[in-house]
Amino acid sequence: MSLTSALNSALSGLGVTARRAETVSANIANAGTEGYARRSLSILPSVGMAGVRVAGTERQIDTAVLGELRLSTADSTGTALLARQMLRLEAAIGKAGASDSVAGAIDRLDRALLSAAANPGTDAALAEVSDAASSLARRFASASAGIQTIRAESDSRIAADVASLSSGLAEVAALDRQIALLRSGGQDASSVMDQRQARISALSAIVPLREVTRRDGATMLTTLAGTVLLDRNPPVLAFSPTPAFGADRTAPLSPLLLDGRPVPFTPDGPFSGGSLSASFDLRDRIATTLQTDLDRLAMQVESRLRLADTTLPAGLPGLLTDDGRVGDSSRLAGLSARLDLNAAVDFDAGGALWKVRSGLGATQPSPVGDGRHLLALRDALRDATGAAAGLSESLVQRRVAEEDRAAAAVARSASLSDLAARDGVNTDAELQDLLGIERAFAANAKVLQAVDNMLKTLLER
Repeated sequence: MSLTSALNSALSGLGVTARRAETVSANIANAGTEGYARRSLSILPSVGMAGVRVAGTERQIDTAVLGELRLSTADSTGTALLARQMLRLEAAIGKAGASDSVAGAIDRLDRALLSAAANPGTDAALAEVSDAASSLARRFASASAGIQTIRAESDSRIAADVASLSSGLAEVAALDRQIALLRSGGQDASSVMDQRQARISALSAIVPLREVTRRDGATMLTTLAGTVLLDRNPPVLAFSPTPAFGADRTAPLSPLLLDGRPVPFTPDGPFSGGSLSASFDLRDRIATTLQTDLDRLAMQVESRLRLADTTLPAGLPGLLTDDGRVGDSSRLAGLSARLDLNAAVDFDAGGALWKVRSGLGATQPSPVGDGRHLLALRDALRDATGAAAGLSESLVQRRVAEEDRAAAAVARSASLSDLAARDGVNTDAELQDLLGIERAFAANAKVLQAVDNMLKTLLER
């Protein structure tokens, strides 16, 4: 080897060693940075001369594990949201057997009717029936309000998720352009690629995303069903929040628009999975179905109490009314929010307590010892008590199922996170690398020293 070759080899070795030291230092410094991918240098022989050169910087990442982690994150986020909201829906209806539940309010009316039937001449017992019926109507209304609150919050979450998804996709597109610009100028784009990776991972909690990297480094993002969300340019996502929610508003609400076309949110739809799908599911299916079930229960209670009152002419409301009217299946939507006590037995509204004992259609009080009408009302409530308990129990079962799904999804995400971390920065290994770099630096320095000594010897002659 000539002195020139030896000198070139040593100098290039020192240059590569300096770059390696810089890369290892950056790895160690960012060991705890989320989204940071470990760097390594691609080193090749120099072209046309002795020595080595840095061909580029490589990001060490397992794309398969990252892809599965993103899908798992979407699943865990969506199921956790559903589990939390199912717990709130359960609280809105109340647990079967709890005194503050809808079933508990029906049970209180049942006990009040039984007590009044045993003491039909006691105004206090009759007043308790009136108060228990009024309390039941209020409990139906509070349950309905709780359901509508969850629907409204879900609608707000949809708006926030759509805004985040839209801005996030635009940001990824901008990062793609920045990466292309850096690469065209021969610069390292690793830090920008880290930013892009972290942004896509964050968006995957909203919608499960699959990433396809093109030859030029640009990324294409699709949903699990294959709907393209980013290919050079992001789509136009639009959503109009619902201004107000009511128990009687069951018609389809504002959809998500993708480039002007409504997106169906079904279990096998293009956006299934993630927090966005869970919020649509809550707003349009789960909470709406529960509201309908609650309205049907309210109709059952209203109609049974009305039909049990043989003193009532046809067309007149019974102990409980639909805002003063007879309950009608054509007005089922929102009935639970409108249910109220018949003013004829509401003492505070000038009603007569004796009509609780005698019947709402009675023109004069029945004998004070006659409790037959009260027992007939109690018999009419029996099926409603079981139906209310069944509604509460079905909510518990659904909530437990969602919690189990959420726990399994979180465990899978944790396992995949641990697996992904194995490709991350291992500080012990990086420190060992630094020792090797130090030895390489010393070896190249010795070569330079030897060449210098040889040149001095030649010049002295």
